[in-house]
Amino acid sequence: MKLTKQQLRKIIKEELFQEMGSFDMGEDVLELLATKHNVMEEDAPVILRALADRLEGAGKRDRY
Repeated sequence: MKLTKQQLRKIIKEELFQEMGSFDMGEDVLELLATKHNVMEEDAPVILRALADRLEGAGKRDRY
C-alpha cells in the first residue's frame, strides 16, 4: 500500500498527538531539545519539521 505525503503527514501528526497526549509531554520535548541539543524553544518547530521531512525521505529510500 502506497501513501501520499499528505496521508503520511496526517498519520504522523495523529500519532504525535496521541503519544504526546498532554501539555506536559510537549514541555518534556522542548526541555530535551534545549538541554541535549541546544535548540531554542522558538526554533523547535523548524527542527521538528526537518526531522519529520528527513524521516519521510528515509522511508522513500527504504522502498527502493
